Amino acid sequence: RPNGAFIAAPNPNYSFLWIRDHLYMAFAYWYLGPEYFDKLIQSVQLVFNIFHTHRHKLERVLPPRDHTGKLIIYELINAKYDPTTLSEVTHQWGHHQLDMIGLFLYIIADLDYKKLTVIRDRKDREILQLLIFYLQNVHYWEEPDNGIWEDCLIRHSSSIGSVVAGLRYIQKQGLLVSAVPDQLISLGE
Repeated sequence: RPNGAFIAAPNPNYSFLWIRDHLYMAFAYWYLGPEYFDKLIQSVQLVFNIFHTHRHKLERVLPPRDHTGKLIIYELINAKYDPTTLSEVTHQWGHHQLDMIGLFLYIIADLDYKKLTVIRDRKDREILQLLIFYLQNVHYWEEPDNGIWEDCLIRHSSSIGSVVAGLRYIQKQGLLVSAVPDQLISLGE
C-alpha cells in the first residue's frame, strides 16, 4: 500500500495488515539492497504508528482480566489491522501474538545495529519502553498466547523465544531510556 502497509492477500475478505507478516515482508527490503531501505524504514515505522494509535493498551499497569483471572485477550494488543486506517479489524476476537512484539523489538535493534535509523523521536522510544512493560505485565513467559497459528491460546515456546531474542537485542543495542530488566529475559529463558 502507499503508506508502506503489506496486506495478507489481495482478496476483500483477507486484505488486512497482520503485524508479524508485515514485519517479515518489510525486513525483506534489507536483502534487496540500499535502494529499498527507505521502504524498509517506512514499513517498520508504520508499526510504530499502530502502537502509537493503540498506546492505551500498552499503558495499562495491570492487564485486563476476567473474574477467573484469565487475560481478556481482545483488550490486549491486536495482531490484525486495517492497512489504511490502522484501526483494529475486530474487537470480538483477540489476536494475542507475543511473537510479533518480539520480532518488532528484534528488527528495531537489528536495524540500529546496521545503522538504519527507524526510531524517529522520544515518542517512539516511549513505545519501545511501553512494549517492555507490556511484556512484563502480560507475563509473556507463562501466559498463553495465540502464537503463529492464532487458533487457540497455548503457551508457545516460539512466542517466548521470539520475545527473549527481541529483549536481548534491544538490551544489547541500548535503545531504551531504562534498561531491559535481566529478570524479564531470564524468566523467558
